[in-house]
Amino acid sequence: MVAVLQSRISADSPLEEQPKTWDEYSRLYASERINIMNPPVPPFEGDIGKSTPSVFQARYFAAPIPANEPVRQLVMNRLGVFGGKPYDETDVGVAKWKERVEFGSTLMEQGKAPSTLASSWQNPYYSFRNNLGMNVTNQGPTGVQGGHIPSETLEQHPVLRKIVNQCRELFSVAYSLLSVVDDDRFIFLAESGLTDAGFGGIRDVPREITFCGHTVLGDRQGCTILDARKDWRFENNPSVQSFGPLFYAGVPLMAPNLDGSQEAEENSCPIGSLCVVDYEPRESFSVEDRRRLLNMAEYARREIEKWFACKMKHKRNHLTASEEIWNHEVKSVVGPTSDRHDSLTPSDTLTARKSIASSSNQSSFRRLRGINSICDRTTSPSLHASTSSKAPAKISAGLFEDVDAVLNLEVRKVMDLATKLIGETLDLSLVYLTAVLPPQTPDESGRTLIISGHNIPIPVPVFDANLHLRALREPGGGLLYQNPSNAEKSALQPKGSGAVVNNLRHNPYASAMIFAVGAESYTNSGGFVLAGYTDDPKRVFGEEDVSFMKKFAHELSSHTSKLLLSNSTKHGRFFGH
Repeated sequence: MVAVLQSRISADSPLEEQPKTWDEYSRLYASERINIMNPPVPPFEGDIGKSTPSVFQARYFAAPIPANEPVRQLVMNRLGVFGGKPYDETDVGVAKWKERVEFGSTLMEQGKAPSTLASSWQNPYYSFRNNLGMNVTNQGPTGVQGGHIPSETLEQHPVLRKIVNQCRELFSVAYSLLSVVDDDRFIFLAESGLTDAGFGGIRDVPREITFCGHTVLGDRQGCTILDARKDWRFENNPSVQSFGPLFYAGVPLMAPNLDGSQEAEENSCPIGSLCVVDYEPRESFSVEDRRRLLNMAEYARREIEKWFACKMKHKRNHLTASEEIWNHEVKSVVGPTSDRHDSLTPSDTLTARKSIASSSNQSSFRRLRGINSICDRTTSPSLHASTSSKAPAKISAGLFEDVDAVLNLEVRKVMDLATKLIGETLDLSLVYLTAVLPPQTPDESGRTLIISGHNIPIPVPVFDANLHLRALREPGGGLLYQNPSNAEKSALQPKGSGAVVNNLRHNPYASAMIFAVGAESYTNSGGFVLAGYTDDPKRVFGEEDVSFMKKFAHELSSHTSKLLLSNSTKHGRFFGH
């Protein structure tokens, strides 16, 4: 790993360089500008007002939230260390945790524990009581097997437990913890010694009382506290007062390299920590000791990196299987005609991936484009109510005049297959293909018309025409809402229609991919857009998700290019390439 060092303010820095107010001190601490191994004494003022004791006088300083917390949390969500789901603290989650602990202990005692995180060790479809060594295969919604899969969650994985066991023994401490920080808590991926210390069954601790909250704000050398009673930040820390740890040495667990780029390697951020803790103070923790702890943390990081790469390989195999299903099913609908373009081929895949790599600037989880608040009213929230197998001999109306007259049964089947396959393969809450028309005069609103969908709410909501026109006209081919701001998330929600006004879902959509299906045939002609939404606030769309959606958008354009949008304008409004 390449470490990028920066100058930090310490107790030895000139007074003119040290923060003058508590607000400045806290801001610099959160921005990793303070040397956490030798911090300057904070200003003697209360953080709420002069009537309150200063943090220095209170002898307790909860680490502030890092300045880069949104990015760090995005990386955590992308990794999905808990199986791509939120951390489960329910009774069911605790029961599964206990089962993993028991299962892992048995494997380790019998010498059958896996040697890498990339290996399967617990079958997610069978309980602990099944025989050891059972092969694990995954079967997607289409019935295509995806092969062996890595562990769904990293919590209590034997490989990580081995790391903390070694750390506890190597440094002769009461306990060792490997944790990730998720929202407001540090969650133990592995621990060694908590049961012996009388804290068995604890899976997490509040972020504000942890020593590790400070560790993730330091450089990659970590944080060492030889005697918590002599450090103003920890003397009255609730964990010290209640549980008595005095010695602490921790190093950050850096995020794995998600895309293999040098940029990602250099800009890696902490996602957690590896620490060793004891009840007796120490005189020293040598440079060699710190180096050993750093090496163990780096080993954990590389194992998580291999696990993530294996998980992505399995996911891409699953996406490829769905593409094969598409090719087979479309042939059964429209026939293997020589001029048919709706076949996902290796060349299509390569072209799409190059396009995505360029537009996403080498990042597998960056937003393609920022979107400001969009609140224009739209109309025509219709889905075709029936399927007519008989197409008219002469089309006298466009989609917005008579959708049933324009869409024949064959085209509908293809579109419905696409939206259903996308929704099930990517596990999306909502997928739809919509036509969109721009306003004709400044007094008019744009119009959208859903022509195919998966999980479409009833009554059919109104989707914002401005949003879809923007996606249609984006140079990169679409828009990606990734963990948007509150204002953006509000604009993203579809509005109610008919008697239902402003009908927002109880569980609002959190992120979305919205891509052009082809391009406008001429300026301001309108066109078609393919969109996928998730209501999971922790879902992060990766390059593989974007590529999959864009390939389907490209293939659907061979059908939408033949459709008349509306005959109510001077030029008729066909949509083409």
